Amino acid sequence: MRLMNSVMVCIIVISFAQVSFSKNSSVKDLPFPQKVVFKYPISSKVICVSASGGRVFAKTETGILAFENGEWREAPGEKAECKPGISAEEKSKIQKMNGLPYKDILCSARSGNILWVGTTMGAARFDGKEWHYLEGPEYLLDERVESIEIADDGTTWLATPRGITRVEYRMMTLAEKAEHFEKATRERHIRYNLVSDSHLEKPGDLSTNHTFTSDNDGLWTAMYIAGECYRYAVTRDPEAKMFARKSLEALMFLETVTGIPGLMARSIAKPDEPHDSVLKSHPGQWDNFSADGKWRWKGDTSSDEVVGHYYGYSVYFDLCADEREKEEIREKVRRITDYIIAGNYFLLDADGKPTTYGIWNFFDPWYRRFMFWNRGLNSLEILSHLKTAYHITGDEKYQRAYLDLALKYDYARFTVNQKISIPGFINHSDDELAFLSYYPLLKYEKDKELLKFYQQSIIRSWEIERPEKNPLFNFIYGAVMPKGTDFDLEGAIWTLQRISLDLVRWDHWNSHREDIKLKKTRGRFMEKESVIPLPPDERTVMKWNGNPYALDTRGEGLSEEAGTFWLLPYWMGRYYGFIKE
Repeated sequence: MRLMNSVMVCIIVISFAQVSFSKNSSVKDLPFPQKVVFKYPISSKVICVSASGGRVFAKTETGILAFENGEWREAPGEKAECKPGISAEEKSKIQKMNGLPYKDILCSARSGNILWVGTTMGAARFDGKEWHYLEGPEYLLDERVESIEIADDGTTWLATPRGITRVEYRMMTLAEKAEHFEKATRERHIRYNLVSDSHLEKPGDLSTNHTFTSDNDGLWTAMYIAGECYRYAVTRDPEAKMFARKSLEALMFLETVTGIPGLMARSIAKPDEPHDSVLKSHPGQWDNFSADGKWRWKGDTSSDEVVGHYYGYSVYFDLCADEREKEEIREKVRRITDYIIAGNYFLLDADGKPTTYGIWNFFDPWYRRFMFWNRGLNSLEILSHLKTAYHITGDEKYQRAYLDLALKYDYARFTVNQKISIPGFINHSDDELAFLSYYPLLKYEKDKELLKFYQQSIIRSWEIERPEKNPLFNFIYGAVMPKGTDFDLEGAIWTLQRISLDLVRWDHWNSHREDIKLKKTRGRFMEKESVIPLPPDERTVMKWNGNPYALDTRGEGLSEEAGTFWLLPYWMGRYYGFIKE
């Protein structure tokens, strides 16, 4: 009799290859062990799990189960010997260990230098150097881990009242991980060649996915384009060029569809398109249609989208474009830049009024005074956009406009302190926009005096961001700063390795942990934060605009993140030689 034929799978990094780093060194892409998790719901309450004679058994309230051919089946006549509970002496010994995430221990198991601990709030693994914590539905079917068995082949079995988790290890390189994310992105995240999130009808069930729009489909698509262009520059794989080209066409269509030269849509959808939760929840922004009536488009376009367009166009122009494509990009960049300048450095919506966040005018006395919080970042953005427009088109009017803002209206000086670091006001989305704007600006600017402002700005921003070990920010910093400038290559590689292969957004709760130090202040949404960010595989998966300090985050298993956020820094690292095959 087959008891359970559905298996839920997730994969995360457990540790990383031991390598040495020095200033501006590169790291060889060595295999590192990743953890593969299979979850098996069991209808009857599980009491314990045990292994003997090369076989694995589970004792439940209604009988014995045996694991055969990837499934749990009833096994009449078999025995499952439950090990005695953890002794008071062993529990006390483990509770005194430094770094134990949670001390309400229910069971433990040892094999060589590996220690597994089951608690009332998840499981923890100690490899002799550091703890790794498995908590929540990404890894477990119930928080209470009441029995642990380490089989002869090294597989670890975690028994909870509602089911069993099987933990294995696989050796994987970053290149192989990139293949995994590329495949997942192409299979479940391409919508009209835009890169979108994926909604799941059933928690964790990838077969129930539907793509849906977001506020920033243009930005996420532009980042995917950049990643594919770096891949093409490194490998010359025509597939990478093809993927980049198709998404470039989709990105350009966001400007075409509005019928207003220079104004791009946030996203597009068919008028009768189903499964689009964002369309339903923001109907007012979707009251725009293409001239032929075949598309509806989302308005109130923000600076996020504009940053994405200039960033994506610049990388494609430099790394992928032939002469025909360069002229296409020139025309788009001209239209967008002319529209912004004609609007007096506001992005005007379809109604002729400035969009909520499309503001780069700080020479107007009112905006100069009351948009103080946005002044640094938005000055950085518009200077980057104008410099990019000049680089792509060669039109001197964009250089004149750039110098006018940079020098006459102090925009270059405004960029220096653009990063807001006041507790409770930190916007991690702004950090992402800043670094995507730094990249073309510092890459194209040759004037030493202006570069001083921009380098001061990115140094300050990077120093504040350094604890996050963000690979995208680190690689942008390493790429645009003078040769010999130190950056956190080790932290960047660690993050690329520790990001889970399971990109489903699950609930994660960490504020109960005893191995973290809480900030005295909270985040901008009143979320509890840790002083040092937790490893990425111990928190909810997020883009680079998420808050890595947040401890308790909801995901419910009903959406999957695209692999774009990982692919971009990986291929950028390969392109600049930070990661070697």
